[in-house]
Amino acid sequence: MSVEKMKGRFVYQRKDGSSHIYPSNNNVIRQELDCFACPRPAKGIPGISGKNADMDVVVIREISEGIYSAIEHRIGGDTASEAVKLITKKGAERIANYAFEYALKYGRKKVTCVHKANAISLTDGLFLETFRRVAKNYPQIESDDLMVDATAFYLATEPTRFDVIVTMNQYGDILSDLCAGLVGSLGLGAGANIGDQCSVLKPVMVLPRILPGKILQIQHPCFCPEL
Repeated sequence: MSVEKMKGRFVYQRKDGSSHIYPSNNNVIRQELDCFACPRPAKGIPGISGKNADMDVVVIREISEGIYSAIEHRIGGDTASEAVKLITKKGAERIANYAFEYALKYGRKKVTCVHKANAISLTDGLFLETFRRVAKNYPQIESDDLMVDATAFYLATEPTRFDVIVTMNQYGDILSDLCAGLVGSLGLGAGANIGDQCSVLKPVMVLPRILPGKILQIQHPCFCPEL
């Protein structure tokens, strides 16, 4: 793998001689290893999380599709750009099944699908429709759905109403960072790239802290048993 330094893009050379350009190292890992799920637990810690010490939420983010699929191009030269949000029934079904199986494995009671189907009816609508169909196979687990903007509001005001959240790529990226902040810090937000054949774990996030004349990389000494 090589890096185009000026643009920050990654050129991945495959064994068959072909290559593909990715916008980030995360894209390389997720696409080439066929990782599709990123579970990010956010559990409150007494003495650190303040009023959110009782918070215990897991955001399960679909990472193989969505607006981060790096399908974008310019339109009319430099006058406009367009990004494609790719959602497939197969991808939505895979992540929904993963979320319910995760809930069963770790004794969780409810899975909430987060979307914006009222405004993006074809892509988010397909994700929601698929989630509801999969939910019927897990009658022992409570299921519901909520708009992404309402989810952000309730996470900030009433986070204990959530248990497991399953959602699309971009929403999961934003909401999981919000959850980490609510329990104290991004450094408390573990995560993983999960695939059927291969997984890449990241038990803690690294926080860059800028001090006069230096940049320190600081990690919280936390672990996460639910990855």
